[in-house]
Amino acid sequence: MRPRRCDLRRQLVDVIHDDVTFTVAERTFAPRTGFESAFQRDRRPCTAAERQATRDILASVRSELIALVSELSDPLLDWEDPERVLPSYASWRSVRQLAWHVVDTESRYYLPCTGLGYREPTESLFDELVQSAAHVDAVVQSMPADVVRTTEAGEVWTSTKLLRRLAVA
Repeated sequence: MRPRRCDLRRQLVDVIHDDVTFTVAERTFAPRTGFESAFQRDRRPCTAAERQATRDILASVRSELIALVSELSDPLLDWEDPERVLPSYASWRSVRQLAWHVVDTESRYYLPCTGLGYREPTESLFDELVQSAAHVDAVVQSMPADVVRTTEAGEVWTSTKLLRRLAVA
């Protein structure tokens, strides 16, 4: 299980040496919450290594998610932890909702924002997990390395930003 963002530094401290320091390479300032900023590195074409690293990460975490969803009963898939604190915009409170959020985000948010198409959802969560993963993998393999697109909201999306968001989301 991946640590929550708020726990990341504490998690890293357990696995790295005391002499490691973190340096902020760049700061971006969003005009509002939820605004998808692009870093300077995002504005350069993606590399073959970044593409492959993203594909490897996606394949690994998707197989884990499919296994989890396949093994849980409906009551467990739909259970909502009343103690879990989420941001106000988070509508995903159960494992099932979170799994749908993953596929909706990758196939129906990130790809369209980057100008790489919209994929219609299937009815079945299991089918959607498999088909969305295959679709995203095909797009990552075939997209131009230098895509740059500005959305109507003013967000800049690029090939490199897409890979970054897919790999950390």
